[in-house]
Amino acid sequence: MSFLFNKQTTTADEKSIPYVSGNNVFLDDVPLLEKNAYGRMQPREKSILHKLFSHFYHCDLEIGSRLEKNLVSMAEAINNGRPALAAIMLVHMNLPRREMVAKYNPNHAPAHAPNSTGGQFTSGDSDGVGPQYASAGNIVSDGVVDDGVKDSRKIPNKLGVTQEDRENPRFAHMNDYKIMEQKFVDAHLATFEKGAEKLDVPVENLIALSAEESSWGRSDAALDDMNFFGLHATVPLQIGSRPATKNPDVDIAMFKNFEDSMNSFIQSKGHLVEGISDPTAFAWALQNNGRFGIDTDNDTQVPTYVSDIVRIAKSLPGKIAKTRELNQ
Repeated sequence: MSFLFNKQTTTADEKSIPYVSGNNVFLDDVPLLEKNAYGRMQPREKSILHKLFSHFYHCDLEIGSRLEKNLVSMAEAINNGRPALAAIMLVHMNLPRREMVAKYNPNHAPAHAPNSTGGQFTSGDSDGVGPQYASAGNIVSDGVVDDGVKDSRKIPNKLGVTQEDRENPRFAHMNDYKIMEQKFVDAHLATFEKGAEKLDVPVENLIALSAEESSWGRSDAALDDMNFFGLHATVPLQIGSRPATKNPDVDIAMFKNFEDSMNSFIQSKGHLVEGISDPTAFAWALQNNGRFGIDTDNDTQVPTYVSDIVRIAKSLPGKIAKTRELNQ
């Protein structure tokens, strides 16, 4: 398939990460979208995308899969005349620069540049060997690399926990899961408190709901879409949507930041729980009246949903106190 248009010149810095230009999304000057029979943009064939991602991120499949599943929403934004929204989606994915993927594993074998259909993918040397883009293994977590990170002690694992965290006296005697939970409360307590005040509920209820819905901020929806409350489209303050990974019939709402996600929950679902202090009644109202805690595969209630939220809520007072001590 031929190029869809003549792309404008971009800088080398722009080319080190996926970028939006005109009416397409590019990776190393290669378009990731194509026109379908109706003239609308859509992601290219999966086999081609996989080859491109494999070369650019050298087989770091987690990064490639995150980008691939967001291309549908980016194409939708472009089809609706909103390429700037597609660019915002890319920014909020916080994908690493190509050179940063290689940076932490400089001894990895060089990657071979595949040639996709139509010979469009020509990045790399003439002999077919591209630059040494290395898989970052446990260095790149959830597709996020901090460009300023020089010390491996500061690089997070899949739970968002670093060696530096483990050495922090605040987290003494905590395992990685407990550290993850404490960091989640540390990061968002002030915002949770504002939301709890609006709803006239204990802050523990709101934190427990978000922790359950977002896996303490580590779910794909939280990391990729800033959706910390399990909200489906269309809801207030969303900046876009994408099909859910497990059920394409469900559209996941996308947000600009954590606070917008929380305020969207308050505006769209807050009336269901306003003034409910008891965590059991709080969670029950959401599951039975708001369709939270529903298994989308068979449209049935998750039997442990209410008890999970109650358990989390009861575990929070100590974590909240620890965060407030930090902020004093």
